[in-house]
Amino acid sequence: MAWAAYQFSIINAIKLDDYTADEEKAALKGGRGGRREMALLRETHEAISRGAEAFLRAEYSICAIFVA
Repeated sequence: MAWAAYQFSIINAIKLDDYTADEEKAALKGGRGGRREMALLRETHEAISRGAEAFLRAEYSICAIFVA
């Protein structure tokens, strides 16, 4: 469980909002609608994060029954 918490802290430290406009353009080089794509990326990131958190809460609550 400590390893999972450590890995979570590393991934959670990555901030998508830290991109400047130039970095966004470089990241999305060659694509159309860079801001729209970055907004979609942020939305997808948030949805995955919420889903993963819900899954882990359910998983740990079930594991707690067997550990207790």
